[in-house]
Amino acid sequence: MDKGYKKERFITLKIKRSVAVRFRRFCKKYKTSQSLTLDHMMEFFDRNGVTPKDRLGQTITSLKGQMSRRFNAIIAIIRDIEKGQTKPTLAMLQALFEQHLQDPKGATLSEEDFDFLEPEPGGGSDTDFEIGELTIPKIRYDRLEEKLLSLQRDFEFVLTNIQQVHPPLGKSYLKVNLTQEKIETYKRTLKNL
Repeated sequence: MDKGYKKERFITLKIKRSVAVRFRRFCKKYKTSQSLTLDHMMEFFDRNGVTPKDRLGQTITSLKGQMSRRFNAIIAIIRDIEKGQTKPTLAMLQALFEQHLQDPKGATLSEEDFDFLEPEPGGGSDTDFEIGELTIPKIRYDRLEEKLLSLQRDFEFVLTNIQQVHPPLGKSYLKVNLTQEKIETYKRTLKNL
């Protein structure tokens, strides 16, 4: 018996013999009762908005066409966003960077400030440029040198505050004579490099 339909009575339907035989084979194939199979079929048609005469092949094809039109619309919207929002934002950022590169006096930095320390590849002969060399702007090189000197001073300070301790029993060990705050400061400095 079907769950939920135990107390309901059976009625007859008038259908052709060949259709009834085919429907019974279909029910046996999926191992469901005839009442449940018919109920599931009607739910399927109602839920999907399909009539028994409709062909699902055409419906799926129309869904594919509809989805492709929607995808094309989404692509057009994204391209419009790129043109209307992203590119102007990029232009504003470039203007800010150009403004930031001006001296406090108001003069723009000259071309000499951006001279490269080494020739660019392809700028000179192939024998002048080795694979291990890099092209770095002068300003960036100067900043890297300043960071290196700062790190060397900090490292030297830490090394001067380390002493070796020889206890009467056990192995000797190294003792760091720095406060916790100083150590945290050095950690932050290393993270920010």
